[in-house]
Amino acid sequence: MQVAGDSDATIIVLRVRSGSDEVQRGAYVRKTRITIGRDAYTDIQLDDATVSRVHGVIYRKREGFSLHDRSSNGLRVNGHTAGAHLLRDGDVIEIGRYRVHVEVYADCESSFHDRAVAEGWTMDDARTICAG
Repeated sequence: MQVAGDSDATIIVLRVRSGSDEVQRGAYVRKTRITIGRDAYTDIQLDDATVSRVHGVIYRKREGFSLHDRSSNGLRVNGHTAGAHLLRDGDVIEIGRYRVHVEVYADCESSFHDRAVAEGWTMDDARTICAG
């Protein structure tokens, strides 16, 4: 795994947990904007009254993945209140009763696509993960 600041770190995996249960996961290869919130149109939907319609947004930038708080309730990263945060592999975003675990992978991990498909992951561009 790579840190988000590495130039070849282009796949971000978000695993959403509520308590000890993983309730959602997604791998994002090409999206430049990933939304997290309560509304159905968000990329990561969190069903909790304390979560804003669009609670946070992750932007893909040259230096890595940048999380921005768009809520009035706030969010935390690794236990600290964060308005904006450059995400790194292993970070944990706390929103309402949910914990979003961040994994960042290099551009092409040969077994990543097959493993993700076998586990039933939601992916924004499944076949291009290792194209090239």
